[in-house]
Amino acid sequence: MAGRLGANILVNFKNGDPVEQIIEANHGRGVDASIEALGTQDTFASALRVLRPGGTLSSLGVYSIDLTIPLNAFAAGPGDNRIMTTLCPGGKERMRRLMAVVEFGRVDLKPLVTHRFELDQSCMVLDRPHAELRLEHRETPSPQAGQVLIRVAACGVCRTDLHLIDGELPQARYPIVPGHEIVGRIEATGGSAAGLVPGERVGVPWLGWTCGTCPYCRRGQENLCDFARFTGCSLDGGYSDYVVADARFCFRIPEKYPDVEAAPLLCAGLIGHRAHRMAGDGERIGIYGFGAAAHIMAQVARQGGQRIFAFTRPGDRAAQDFARELGAAWAGGSDEKPPEKLDAAVIFAPVGALVPAALQAVRKGGVVVTAGIHMSDLPAMPYEYLWEERVVRSVANLTRRDGNDFMRLAAERPIVTTVHAFPLAEANRAVAALREGTLTGAAVLVP
Repeated sequence: MAGRLGANILVNFKNGDPVEQIIEANHGRGVDASIEALGTQDTFASALRVLRPGGTLSSLGVYSIDLTIPLNAFAAGPGDNRIMTTLCPGGKERMRRLMAVVEFGRVDLKPLVTHRFELDQSCMVLDRPHAELRLEHRETPSPQAGQVLIRVAACGVCRTDLHLIDGELPQARYPIVPGHEIVGRIEATGGSAAGLVPGERVGVPWLGWTCGTCPYCRRGQENLCDFARFTGCSLDGGYSDYVVADARFCFRIPEKYPDVEAAPLLCAGLIGHRAHRMAGDGERIGIYGFGAAAHIMAQVARQGGQRIFAFTRPGDRAAQDFARELGAAWAGGSDEKPPEKLDAAVIFAPVGALVPAALQAVRKGGVVVTAGIHMSDLPAMPYEYLWEERVVRSVANLTRRDGNDFMRLAAERPIVTTVHAFPLAEANRAVAALREGTLTGAAVLVP
């Protein structure tokens, strides 16, 4: 190692007295300076003995006992030797100069790294409803048969995570690592991994496992599986360095999307895609709640030739301006009526009172799609709002077909996701920003 780092003369203490070896190699003379960096009495004495007259010992080591200075080694008086102590690392200015030496290539530190060890993973854990997320260090999990281990590169923060924190999801277990908009690369597989291999970039959505045998699964309605498990809700999710996922429910992500920008596609994009399909191909589509899912769906709808009418919180001018920037034909508060009747409306906001409002906004035979996993109670309303063959239907989760179809669509179309990145340790701040409605677009955690 010392030789690789540039040492001219190499001395092994196992081959005899190192002081004698050094003096012999230096043609019978001592050295101009020595550095004692080990922190023992013996090495301190040797560093003194090896000095020529007028030499300097720089004492860098940290000692656990009192030192004694051997008189014959110090050569008091005639030796004219100096002992200097130093600080380690020695202050900001010294460290700045040291970093400059490294930056300009005057020293190569790579040979110093001889072994690499994987540290335990960090994750944000929700212990119970209404609690703050806390940072926890855990052993990195191992994938079982049919699973993959993914190093998380980004994980979106979804409104569903708010419902999880608020204790509004009956399928949740606690403690839990939230997060179901996961993007990362496969580190390892547990066998039978659906053709996935280490190094591939994949995304993990909300629906994390289904039984494959219940009547819904057999009918192609796996999103309604009686025994389904959900990422970041009943299965640990992506607010973490690593996550284990069922290989069947991992989607390959188009390469054109960077990790952070891809994260919202895994829920906001997928749920928006399924809701959009249910809304039909009518010309005029209303969107209630203009957040992460809405801003993706709006782009897809506009590219398909549909006109978008955006409904935001009353007075939320920023969200309305954002909708117009994405091509909305009209934007206003959810307490307003659109300038013309809609063919369909999609409700992303978890507000039950928006259902009768949307029913009044759609034409006869129109469709209202509720796309959230949780919604406040629907108020009583006159039957005439529903009459004339208007339809109300909900979106429940998604299927693998939805995921694969949407990823193909995302590869073909220029979908731009507006994101705000937060460090993983600041997950509580990201959740608060989403709850307060201060974000346009999506919040994304980066480990």
